[in-house]
Amino acid sequence: MASNGLFYSGDFGQSWSKSSTFFAHRLLVKGDSLIAFGSRHLVLSVDNGQTWTILASDKYFSNLTTFDHTAYYATSTFPPTAGLYYSTNLVNWVLVPVAGLPASYQYLSAAMDQNGMLHAIINDAAGSNFYYQIAFETATKIVEPITPLLPLNVLYDNGTIYVYDQIGAIFKTTDSGANWETISAPAGGPMSITNGYFFLGASNTVLWLSRNGGTSWQSVGETIIPSTNFLNVIVNEFDGFAYGILSNSVLKKSQVIVMTDDGTNPLSTAFSPANNS
Repeated sequence: MASNGLFYSGDFGQSWSKSSTFFAHRLLVKGDSLIAFGSRHLVLSVDNGQTWTILASDKYFSNLTTFDHTAYYATSTFPPTAGLYYSTNLVNWVLVPVAGLPASYQYLSAAMDQNGMLHAIINDAAGSNFYYQIAFETATKIVEPITPLLPLNVLYDNGTIYVYDQIGAIFKTTDSGANWETISAPAGGPMSITNGYFFLGASNTVLWLSRNGGTSWQSVGETIIPSTNFLNVIVNEFDGFAYGILSNSVLKKSQVIVMTDDGTNPLSTAFSPANNS
């Protein structure tokens, strides 16, 4: 994009218009509404991103998670507001004291499951990442039965929590961690899930895609661009194209439809810059 702010497209990424000077790193979908966060303001759009309203300010949320939009957890790493927050309306937020965490730490990733448990990747003062489960204001470091060596992010999708280990593994649970399954995966990260598709970014615009829950993977990335990585990928269920956010680069759109019907073999996909982006 030519300048910072929030942009929207009404033609599946062919053209883009700047709708706000609010700066945001991430979006959360709430029914027909969009919630943008990642900088000073938490903002809401009810008209497909054309206009935005401030819900909360000065929290600098880096993660925002919910199961059914009746309760929300958000994390901030920005002093003096760093910590875990809870809200039922996205406007009023309460700082949640959590016992069991290191003396010095920050939240890297967080996801709420269907039972209200918060799953988080915590970075400690030594620079190490650990996977924690947080319930009733108490955090428990999980080292058994799973042993993620370099956990990078945690995701909730369709009744399942996924913990991605950047050395090349995915740990999944459907019962808040009582039982786990391990899936082999490419090394890299972060991992994103969209419409049932798993995407894994790696260095220099390498991108991996799995259409079958991590059973198999194919490389669908861009021609190598040094020091540029895929940060997030989404698949638009209405047009079938994938859209990717990259570091140090423009928004990109897949050259072919990746959401094929069940009778069509998977297609390799390369990403190209979206028009006017």
